[in-house]
Amino acid sequence: MKKIFIILMLMLSIFSIATAHPFKTEKELNNFFSKMDQLIKEELKKDYREEMSKRKGTADREYTFEIEDDRTVLITRNIQGIKPETEITQYFNSEGKLYMISSLTKETEKDLYALYRKYDSNGNLFIYSYAIDGKNTDRGYYSDGKLAYIQELKIIIGQNPIPNGKYIEYYKNGQVKVQGNNKEGKRDGEFKAFLRNGKSAGSVFYKDGKIIKSTLVKAMKDNASFSLVTDKSYDLNLYEIITEEFKNKLLKEYLIFKKDGLFNGEKREYYEEGEIKAITPFKNSLAEGTYISYYPNGNMEEKYTYVNGEENGEGFSYYENGKLEEKYFMKNGKLDGEAFAYYPSGKLEVKDFFKNGKKEGESIFYHENGNIKQKSTFKNGKREGDLFIYFPSGKLRQTEKFINGKAEGEVIEYYESGTIKEKAYFINDKQEKEHFFYDKKGNLIKTDVYKNGVKQ
Repeated sequence: MKKIFIILMLMLSIFSIATAHPFKTEKELNNFFSKMDQLIKEELKKDYREEMSKRKGTADREYTFEIEDDRTVLITRNIQGIKPETEITQYFNSEGKLYMISSLTKETEKDLYALYRKYDSNGNLFIYSYAIDGKNTDRGYYSDGKLAYIQELKIIIGQNPIPNGKYIEYYKNGQVKVQGNNKEGKRDGEFKAFLRNGKSAGSVFYKDGKIIKSTLVKAMKDNASFSLVTDKSYDLNLYEIITEEFKNKLLKEYLIFKKDGLFNGEKREYYEEGEIKAITPFKNSLAEGTYISYYPNGNMEEKYTYVNGEENGEGFSYYENGKLEEKYFMKNGKLDGEAFAYYPSGKLEVKDFFKNGKKEGESIFYHENGNIKQKSTFKNGKREGDLFIYFPSGKLRQTEKFINGKAEGEVIEYYESGTIKEKAYFINDKQEKEHFFYDKKGNLIKTDVYKNGVKQ
């Protein structure tokens, strides 16, 4: 895929020397974009591989194909009858599924320029690159279609383009998030940061890509916009960086580690707008230490500990408002010991016990008012013995028996008054014999018969 990207950027580098283009006004340009968006929707209805099959893999003036390792990587169609000249390309992943489609519009005879747009398989635009009047600019979009950033680039023939010039990043609400300038592929000078409400979040000052000063507020320090990937202070002879990006090229996650063949350091994951999503520590290529994940609002979502790549010790999960949702214990990656779940109000909801990853002993569910909702016993992960279910008032609602995890014997359901509502019978987890139904006065109103779990 890097090869494909380089080819496209080489095209842009050729057109970037342009000094004119056929669109006289911004309106004309936007109208052309709308035309391209509609064309993409139409082309998404087609599977270019059918055309490849018809042509037995032989390219012609309309279709060209690229195959790697005996699989189709991309197919490009030269759209006939459209001026300026436009190509549509469908991209396929290793499973053979369409994951991206793009349009490339170019003119090589009189006016030199290029317009390049990338869409996902649903037709949503996520990258728009253009080279017009000697300027090269990328626009990235969030998954909801909102503008994510504008970045100026420098095209170098034979290489990938490098950031050079202004960089502006936006929140989904349209507010500017980050504003600064790049120089020869590195951040240079002051990069101003802003909160969603437009207020200043401080600044970071760079020199030749290295951070020399930071006044960022706490809420912005862990944001992807100012991750270690943006700081060129580390020695690339000693360290290596693994990154993954969202479709719009914004940072999704990264891991910086020493070039000793082992992962040592933190893996950081981010939400689409750059908020920290999770931090996983590594040692000798295994997760080691405290893992923490966060909600988009910055509150903690989960916290637990890794030892030699497996969860061990106490673990916690939280509601988005910060209140405790679950508390449990792990041993060698499996639940072991007491486990608790809580209502958003903070009241206890579930109390369980686990042994080697399986439920063991008494399991109790509670109503939010504190009364028992359900009580049963487990043995080696399977329900064993009596199951009792209660109304919020504390009165018995249902009784049932289990053997080795399967319903066995009589099942009785009650009205809250204590009068029997239904009575059924199970053998080996399948309903058998009569199923009796009663009204609130205790009168029999209906009888069904079951055999081997099937109503007769």
